Amino acid sequence: MGLVAYAHTQQYNRAYTRLTGISCAILSHPTGHLLKTLAIDEKLGDACVSQDGRYLVTGGNNGCVVVRLVDNLSIIHVYEAMAPAIRSLAISSCERWIYAGADDGALTLYKTAMPHWHMVALTRLS
Repeated sequence: MGLVAYAHTQQYNRAYTRLTGISCAILSHPTGHLLKTLAIDEKLGDACVSQDGRYLVTGGNNGCVVVRLVDNLSIIHVYEAMAPAIRSLAISSCERWIYAGADDGALTLYKTAMPHWHMVALTRLS
C-alpha cells in the first residue's frame, strides 16, 4: 500500500491509502484501523484531501476528477474528463481551485464550489 493523501485537523485525523494497481480506495486511521472501503471502476492516479479533511478528491484512468465526502465516500461532484488520464492532483490553499495533471502533460484547473459542497454535505449527513 502507498500513502496517497493525508489530512490532520482536530476534527479529522485520518490517512487515505490505496492499493497499488487495484481499483479500490481505502481510508485508514493512522493506527491502521480500517474505516471505509469503496470499489472504484478505475485505477486511481492520485488523490488529495481538502484542508479541513472533509473532501477526498480523486482522479484516475477515466480522466474525471471526483470529489467525495470523507465521512461516507458519497460523490459530491464530478468534473468531466478533459484529459485521457489524471496522474496528479492538488487543491489550492484557498480551496477555490483543483489542479489536475494529465498523462498527456496537460494541466487543467477546475473551479471548486466549496461553500455549495458544505451545504450538500450537511444535507447528506443529516
